[in-house]
Amino acid sequence: MRASARGNPGQPKTVSMQTGATATGAVGTTIHQEELTMYLARFSYDVLPSNRQKAVEFIRREAAAARESGLKANLLIPLTRGQDCAALQFEVELKSLDELDAFRQRGVGSEAGTENWMHAFSHILIAPPKVEILRVDGER
Repeated sequence: MRASARGNPGQPKTVSMQTGATATGAVGTTIHQEELTMYLARFSYDVLPSNRQKAVEFIRREAAAARESGLKANLLIPLTRGQDCAALQFEVELKSLDELDAFRQRGVGSEAGTENWMHAFSHILIAPPKVEILRVDGER
């Protein structure tokens, strides 16, 4: 990381770093960094209790494919759920919305493999999956 400093004598100096972060030095220093936007895509699946284990296997395969692609992914199994709530959920962290499109295209292997997986999974779904795309609040 390379930095260069600018400023007049007696004034705060602004330091620009090659990483894109900026810092201002003086008494009561504040540091501003570029916010990294992160998204979560959450897929909610409704299945009959008799198909739950088979659905878990499909979603585990999807999560494994996401992890192989370098994404962080989890199968979420609700311990409680209200009426009209999904039986199972899959969540994947994304750095950009383009990653979602790319993952949905190649998903579980090749394009043909993804199509076969989606087709087989759709046979045990009660309704089409619900998809939520959330932006993670970077406020600390």
